[in-house]
Amino acid sequence: MNEQRCRTSQLVLWYRDYLEDGKSATFVSCVATRYSLPTLHRMSRSTDYEVRRAAVLALGMLGGGESIEVVGRRLADTDRCVRLVAEMAFSGLTLREMGGASGRELDGVRRHLDGHRYRRAIEQLDRILHDWPRFADAWHLRAIALSQMRRYRASMKAAKQAVRWNQYHFSALSLIARCHLELEQPTLALAFFYRSLRINPSQAWVRSYVEVLAHRRRLNRDDSV
Repeated sequence: MNEQRCRTSQLVLWYRDYLEDGKSATFVSCVATRYSLPTLHRMSRSTDYEVRRAAVLALGMLGGGESIEVVGRRLADTDRCVRLVAEMAFSGLTLREMGGASGRELDGVRRHLDGHRYRRAIEQLDRILHDWPRFADAWHLRAIALSQMRRYRASMKAAKQAVRWNQYHFSALSLIARCHLELEQPTLALAFFYRSLRINPSQAWVRSYVEVLAHRRRLNRDDSV
């Protein structure tokens, strides 16, 4: 017990130093010398909110695919700061899920998407997914490209693959919801927005969609009475 308290307090001290000086390399170096990923996983469930913040931050910098579920659970943490740290950490973890090389491949895809070269993006993603068929972020980007081409059913199919391989991929769930809206299927859209919001309740724009769609559904029910 005393050893655990010592280790916990040290992690928090390094976390506080990082907040003051912003030196991420120093934080990573210190944490890596003392804490294993399984230990950080356990600490992310601490009853102390500051320990959870520090552990999730460290996992976002040091972890990979093995930490996605752990951090994904913290997206709905009771502490707002933990949720914010978890969202940033989650983005980095999903990018590195299949290793550094796969993440670098997606950089080129994002450049194609930014330049509205959607067919080029899909061609590159097909090659990536041939090598890493369980790469959730690649499926999500494929879904984005297809939605921009107004191929909404194909986009939903790709996004569902992202969720299949990463059940916490809230962005893919939100994209499915938006596709259902484009197809004038508000009830299905609302269901997927709800799923996304349960995973990551910090999504203000999703909450706005939920409120509007839920209100419309209530009005329709009243009109039918």
